[in-house]
Amino acid sequence: MAHHKFFRLIGVFILFFGIFLAFHFSIPELWTKDDPYYHARHSALIAETGNLTLVDPWIRFHILSYAPTDLWWGFHLLQALGIKLFGVIAGVKVVAAFLSSIVFTVFYAILVSAGVQKAFVWTTLYFASSSMFLLRLMLERPHVLGIIFVPLCWWLAVQRRSILLYLLSVVYALSYEISPYLLGIFAFLALCEYIIRRDTLHIRSLAISGLGIITGFLLHPNSFHYFYGSFVSYFQILWLRFSGVRLMVGDEVQQADISYLFLYNTATIVGFALALGAFFAVKSLRNAERSVIIFQLLTMSVVWFFVYLAVPRAVEYWIPFTWLFIVLTLDTLSKMPEWKLIHGKLQKLQGSFLQYTVSICIFGVFAWNLAQIIFEIPNRSSELYFHGVKEVAKWLKKETPKGSTVFFDSWGYWPMLFYYNQHNTYIMGMDPTFLYVYDPRMYWLWHHVVFSGEACDTAQLCTDKSHERVQSIAPTIRNVFNASYVLVRKTDSEEKESFFNKHLQSQKKSFIKVFETDRYMVYAVKQTVIPAQAGIQR
Repeated sequence: MAHHKFFRLIGVFILFFGIFLAFHFSIPELWTKDDPYYHARHSALIAETGNLTLVDPWIRFHILSYAPTDLWWGFHLLQALGIKLFGVIAGVKVVAAFLSSIVFTVFYAILVSAGVQKAFVWTTLYFASSSMFLLRLMLERPHVLGIIFVPLCWWLAVQRRSILLYLLSVVYALSYEISPYLLGIFAFLALCEYIIRRDTLHIRSLAISGLGIITGFLLHPNSFHYFYGSFVSYFQILWLRFSGVRLMVGDEVQQADISYLFLYNTATIVGFALALGAFFAVKSLRNAERSVIIFQLLTMSVVWFFVYLAVPRAVEYWIPFTWLFIVLTLDTLSKMPEWKLIHGKLQKLQGSFLQYTVSICIFGVFAWNLAQIIFEIPNRSSELYFHGVKEVAKWLKKETPKGSTVFFDSWGYWPMLFYYNQHNTYIMGMDPTFLYVYDPRMYWLWHHVVFSGEACDTAQLCTDKSHERVQSIAPTIRNVFNASYVLVRKTDSEEKESFFNKHLQSQKKSFIKVFETDRYMVYAVKQTVIPAQAGIQR
């Protein structure tokens, strides 16, 4: 019997691996148009050099410059293996499809372990339930690791599989810098269990997972730097954003679009409503053997839903826990005496117009969700979002001194620049918060130079609008940021002439155009400039 379950598990993996692989290879480049290019190149460098702990200060004003560490070490090692076997782009696609298929294999394995009937049917419904979730799974980023590890660690904790929970926590910590989120989840679940049972507060899973995560951090090749980088990613970024420090770019803490919530997650919302109604309507469900597990899933689903409203990417945790709640609730109900009454009423709908209408609606919703991926293929196959950055990167690599620093007007250029050119160094990348953490003054200098044309190092615009302050942009770029070149887009988001580009063109004594594409311009900063401090407000 055990080997039959194993082969079915392999079959589920192969099915979803084939589906995601087909999606990924339907486009020539990577599905995501920014961050994965950094991850791909970092992994490729590991594969090329054989240096499994490779990390360099590619970004000048960043923790990489004083606390070098690979925040996604395990993920990069996995990608390096894929790249070694299949090449850079194909290797990244294979690894992305592998991780996405593991998400559904883990879901299926949890259902089988829980004794859920028709586990494969439920897994199929889970797969087609949310186009927003599917789109998140298509992104070639390490966040997919969280979608795998978090539900699996939760189930191992439920099953009291302490050794496996410990080992999985170690691997998770070595692979993804925000793995400490797992501790918050286990603390929350321990509290839920205490509320239900009114018994001793059980923190066994929290302690085991915590020990595993600490072990993983200590085993990391740059462990102390990794602790710091994780602290920045886990605490400081959210603290800055919730405390009112608005960096005005790359802000993930934002209100979710309610219309998109219902449009792309209809099946999940309807399924949750049905399971929730059953949970509160049928008293036996609240007293069943699975009641603690179901209540944990219910509370996690609700909590992650509200997190999603503030941070839309939380859909990657909201959807898995919600579907686990839906499935375990309805499966438990189907094994109770009350189900006979409910089933009898449902049988009366057989052959009726309502039954066919409901079936068509269900099929339509799932088909719509899957179609969203297909609709996206032409967009993903078209020119890259930062089209032309590739040309700029190659020109910089060929024509500029090694190690020379490039200043640019969008932090989002960095992944593509780095993918094609590790010859230069760049002022920032990954997340603008890292520049702010490095030096808040430098962040506001960059922001106001680019968006306001002022060398102002405070959050609010400086009141001095003198010509001298405008002139001081050049020495700020040269002396404060130590940049020799400036990359700027010709037009802004509304396709009007870029303010920053217009300003650089007007400062011919300080900047000289050295390269141009249809979308971008590169300026060299002249060596002879006035002291930068003359135009900075203290």
